[in-house]
Amino acid sequence: MLLCLSSVSYSQSRSQRPASRLTASSSLSSLSAGGATPALAASQTTMRLPRSEKQYFWFGTSWMPVQDITHQYNNKGLVTVSEATNLLAAGVLRTTHAYDAQGRDTLELNQVKVGNNWVNESRTRIKYDQQGHMTYFAIFEWNRETNQWEIGAATRHTHTYDSNNRLSQSVSAEYEENNWNDISKSVYEYAGSSLVPVSITSYERMEGAWVADERMTELVYTQNQFEQSYILQLYDGGAWFNNARHTFSYSFNAAANTTTVTEVVDAFQNNTWVPGYRTTVEFMAGDYLVSLKSEVYENNQWIVDAGNSEITQIQKDAAGSITDIVFRFFDEEAGQEVNFLRFAFSDFINVTVTGVKDDVLAGATQLYPNPVTDKLHVALDAAKVQDATVSIHSITGQKMYERSSLRGEATIDLSTFPGGVYLVRVTGPDNAGFTKKIVKQ
Repeated sequence: MLLCLSSVSYSQSRSQRPASRLTASSSLSSLSAGGATPALAASQTTMRLPRSEKQYFWFGTSWMPVQDITHQYNNKGLVTVSEATNLLAAGVLRTTHAYDAQGRDTLELNQVKVGNNWVNESRTRIKYDQQGHMTYFAIFEWNRETNQWEIGAATRHTHTYDSNNRLSQSVSAEYEENNWNDISKSVYEYAGSSLVPVSITSYERMEGAWVADERMTELVYTQNQFEQSYILQLYDGGAWFNNARHTFSYSFNAAANTTTVTEVVDAFQNNTWVPGYRTTVEFMAGDYLVSLKSEVYENNQWIVDAGNSEITQIQKDAAGSITDIVFRFFDEEAGQEVNFLRFAFSDFINVTVTGVKDDVLAGATQLYPNPVTDKLHVALDAAKVQDATVSIHSITGQKMYERSSLRGEATIDLSTFPGGVYLVRVTGPDNAGFTKKIVKQ
């Protein structure tokens, strides 16, 4: 529901790394067309997809190739097989995907090449309810000595809906020692017939009882259902205390054809709100990131946090498909912007889809970068999708973030997330939806 992570406490330290600082060893096959999936020049029946992707790191004065990835797609435009060759370690990883009728990931199998054979490494299984919310997520590891799959981690999610089919409660459980143990719960409250919540309260399971942890309250939305403000409160000693206030503003530059979203986070100190930090994200036409600027409030003025600011350079071909993405950040020591990471896409093919709703939503949605360190960018092609809901679930099953009525773009702050694998679920009108995995570093 919100541009900023609801579980972030203002008192927690923020990462000093820019959003695009990735590692070459991470597989990018979890997104439909690779780690930094380019926008798809797609109609309702055709998608233009790259079969080849190459990653580079900036090394000294030139780009150093670190990973080659090839992709295969099904007749819905969804990636079925990706093979990633690590150019530094000479290893090859193959990832095979399976989907349900709605195009959602149900199985991901990872295999490594040993000699001329593919050897199992890990697999992931996912299940969903009728509303599209994830109900089961499990990771299995292959034991080469016993030639059997062994469960590594599993979570179960039980969702409750009200008479208006709005999510009212989610309970997450973790599988340990052959038992399911409840670990967290989120409760949603609505005003009247509104489809967006006015508050979200999170609980933790402690010593057999539910204990309140934090809540997002006084949720206010703009006329277009964009988030305008909310207050994050923490529960302590039997009472709720203000922790942070998030305020959002939106602007459009007609001359430059760009949209800017600004988030200001205030801390509650000595019974008053004090400016803390500010994030400004600018997108160009097509919902591509132009710049991201983070600032902290010190000595009665806003000071740029260079370590959390970046600029993206994007190139397209004549068909409108992205062929090159370069991530740059400000190097304080060098006193200038420097290159960091690059994705290059080639060997495009046109895939005529046999389904419509899920494929159009997937083709009109961008999630990048992946892996991610701080900021995950979500962008919708407004010409194809006018409304969507985005949610993120942790590997333990806890719903970490949710935003409804997304139109256009959003930036999700993952800086305080622990490193690991997360599921991003995007749902649109008429029950269209898809799920992709991201890696947080």
